[in-house]
Amino acid sequence: MSEGTRDYELVNKPFETPPPYSTAWGHDIVQDSDNNRTRRGPRLPTYDSVKHRVSSLIQATLSFLQETVWPRIKEFRFTKKQTYAFLLLLVFGILPFAIVGHFTKDYDGHPFNYAFGTKVISCGESFGEPQNSTVSGTEALFVLDFTFGKFPFSQVKIIDVAWDICLGRGAQLLAWFLSYVVFTDSLLRVIERHPASYETFTHICLEGPCIASMWSLCRDLGRTHSKRTWALFFYMLLSSAYVLSVPTILSAMTGYVSTSISWVDVEGSDQIVPASNFHYSYIVYNAGNVTFNNTCSVNDQLMNFVTDKNARWSFCDCQLPNGTVLAYSTWVNILPYENQRIRYNESRQHLYPQNCTFYFPDNTKTYPNPNSGLEELACNAAYNITIFGNQYNASTLNYSSGYCTKDSDHGYDSLDLFGRSRCLPDTANEAYEWGFSTMLSAVFVIMQFVWTITMYVVWQDAQFSSHLVKSGYHMTMLRAAFAATVAARWKTGVGGRELVRTDTKNLERELYGGGSKKRSERAEVRIDVFREDKVLDEESEEEGLRLRRRTWSMRNGEDET
Repeated sequence: MSEGTRDYELVNKPFETPPPYSTAWGHDIVQDSDNNRTRRGPRLPTYDSVKHRVSSLIQATLSFLQETVWPRIKEFRFTKKQTYAFLLLLVFGILPFAIVGHFTKDYDGHPFNYAFGTKVISCGESFGEPQNSTVSGTEALFVLDFTFGKFPFSQVKIIDVAWDICLGRGAQLLAWFLSYVVFTDSLLRVIERHPASYETFTHICLEGPCIASMWSLCRDLGRTHSKRTWALFFYMLLSSAYVLSVPTILSAMTGYVSTSISWVDVEGSDQIVPASNFHYSYIVYNAGNVTFNNTCSVNDQLMNFVTDKNARWSFCDCQLPNGTVLAYSTWVNILPYENQRIRYNESRQHLYPQNCTFYFPDNTKTYPNPNSGLEELACNAAYNITIFGNQYNASTLNYSSGYCTKDSDHGYDSLDLFGRSRCLPDTANEAYEWGFSTMLSAVFVIMQFVWTITMYVVWQDAQFSSHLVKSGYHMTMLRAAFAATVAARWKTGVGGRELVRTDTKNLERELYGGGSKKRSERAEVRIDVFREDKVLDEESEEEGLRLRRRTWSMRNGEDET
């Protein structure tokens, strides 16, 4: 063995031989390492995959912002067209949303919470919440909970019809016009990427949002292979449905109802009384040992007594049981509340201070008569009230505030009337109120806000991305008619006069395509229709038109046979 190898030899040999299982240590270590790799393996690829996807998403977002969004922001200029578009967005989208949200916020400041909360239909004066007046859920969607005015039927009907015609149809007309501008600009953007079907082009550019254009969009959703075009057509389909439903929504959220008043089901009787017949009054229950049937006959006298009592408390002295004389106001304000002996009438909730009396000898003080102001009254004079011809000391009366009817002397406590009201039509004074459903109005405002925002975004995409739109080209129905004529001539090879006189059934099948018509056989509108620099070889074009005309004529001949 060489010197180099001697450096690696053991200096001292082991005293004992290794255990037999030592030969498996290395294998165990390798196996444990493999097990650890196996246990950790599924986690690391998952983490790496998520990390890679997040990193790719961030890079794609930054790239999109730098390459697409930022150049458009730098190129953006507030032209007259952009100014008008922003004003339309502000007036018809943002402002209604902010105003309705502000006026329908709850006590915590959350917008629209009141509009979507439980509705309580009131009918004027009532004792508590009227019976069956709470409406919630979908039933509250059409409840007219914000009404005003009292109109005869003819006037309220005129108001309702004027709303439907002027505002309902007017709003639809404006929405249709804005949709036409946005849809046609976006369709030009689509045509620059790939041809559009002849059916969709003619319906959108000649008719705007309508049932026919919605049907053509539905058909194109199953034909197009571009995700961007599919998303645009789907949005145009939803937007067209919204434009067509605007008059219906505006009509449904308004209306008129007959005026109603609150009627009270009086306990212990078989009659209902209008709540307006009740008036605030003092009710006397007893005077000492004499009991009354909740009479309201002495309301005026008790009102004078209460006024007199307040004046006496302000100007007179009273005497405590220990003989101390002091001003009544001083006794009430200075002495602790627990030192006052209070008689508490549990049913009437009245407090009567008793241990400081005005009726003591040598009480010569007087106070001005609050009911006349022309005389002075003695502080220790008794105040008598006449009930059914008999006089009673007012200090012995057990009374409280309540309600009495105009036609009865019997009084009712407010607790006896609470919750016994119901809203019924006012048959004596028949009239109608006109108003809104706040919930449906809030739904419409939110839909309008979303619609205007999305329409603005789609329109801006066409303004920045379409070369035709950026060059100042805008679609009109006349231009659409010319473009449709050119596209039809290129498809069939038939001139304008022959197109006018040909059989529309065969022509429509040729241009729109039937149920079995292949995509390649349907007519399409290409970007060549709108290009100014498109120079065609006249001979080649005429030859192609003759060939297409011959083919189309042969098909029509076969169909006719």
